[in-house]
Order: sequence, then structure tokens, then C-alpha cells
Amino acid sequence: MKSDVAVLYLRKYTDNDFVKFPLRFAIRQNGTTLWTRHKEADVAAMRLTLPQDADIRLMNTRLDQTLATDDTLKSVMPGDQVLMLGFPFGVEANEAGFLILRSARVISYPLVPMKKTKTFLLDCEVFEGNSGGPVLLYTEWRSIAGPTHIAQIGFIMGVVSRQKGITETTESLTETVTRRHRLAIAEVVHAGFVSDLINTLPSR
Repeated sequence: MKSDVAVLYLRKYTDNDFVKFPLRFAIRQNGTTLWTRHKEADVAAMRLTLPQDADIRLMNTRLDQTLATDDTLKSVMPGDQVLMLGFPFGVEANEAGFLILRSARVISYPLVPMKKTKTFLLDCEVFEGNSGGPVLLYTEWRSIAGPTHIAQIGFIMGVVSRQKGITETTESLTETVTRRHRLAIAEVVHAGFVSDLINTLPSR
């Protein structure tokens, strides 16, 4: 983003209805970025104060209970279904500005250790506007780092980074043509890098 100001759209819940409203905030000041980017992964974060009347469901402050760890990912296998949220090409689900929920399946292996694999793949085409969207695993019956739990289990596996593609270059006597082909595969940055980044953010 080239601008020094970004816009985050939030919602208020009034009269049994959700109403979208913008929150403008600075992302640069005097040429200095106010956000922090991870040194090894395609994720960035910054601290932001939200209005009290915004309808926000806050995450558990225990990141190890919300964001996937190596231990929780050991039970995830290729073919497992996950959910992802985003705004493909900027499209919203409705006038209230809710994200679009889609499903996909994990198609890469192994997933751990996260520090080594860094990303994993989903069988799902993504578009501009999906980047940065969370990928979640949710189930009511699953074995995670031990015995089977008969309970609601959910955690964030990562955030969408980009559409996986392959570049083809063809040459003739008069020109060189390069084409990039979309593979309908999403590349996702592991949640461990998000957790690392949050823990290194400067305090206010």
C-alpha cells in the first residue's frame, strides 16, 4: 500500500442489524512504517486500538490455544477439510461487509516442523483479496496430540499468501514470451510465523 493511511471496515450491531463503517488509521509516519513484517514469512502486523462500539469477537489471548502449533498440526493430514475467509477480488458477502467463507482441502505433506516447511497448500483457487485471510480447521471429533477428543476443536492453521502458479517461457526467432499459469492452488503461511510476529510487536 503506497498511502500513509489505510482503511479498516468494521461493523456496529444496532436495531438487530449490522452496519458497516470505516476506521482510518496511519500505517506510516514521516516515511517510517508503523507495521512489522516477519523476516522469514509473508506476514505483517501492527497494534491498533478499535472503537468500543465495534462488533468484534476477540481471539483467545493464549496464542497457543488459537494459532496452530507443531503439536496440533501433527494430526492434520492431506485431504482434511479446512475453511478460509477472504474478499476475492474485493467482493463482500453482503452490505454489512462480512467476508466470504469457502472450504478447501489440505494437499501438501508434511506440515511440520513449521519452521522448516514455512507454508502448506490447499486445493482451492484464490484471488486478489484473499491474501491475509485466515485458514481454519474446525471439527467436533478429532485426535490432537494424544487421545481422541469428543469436543469442538478449532484453531487457525495460517493465513493465505498467494495463488500457486508456474511460469512458462517460450522463445522464437523474433520474440520471447513469458506466461504465468494459475494452478488453482492456494499457498498458506503457517500460523507459527503469525504467533512469532505478534510476540515481537513493540508495546505501546
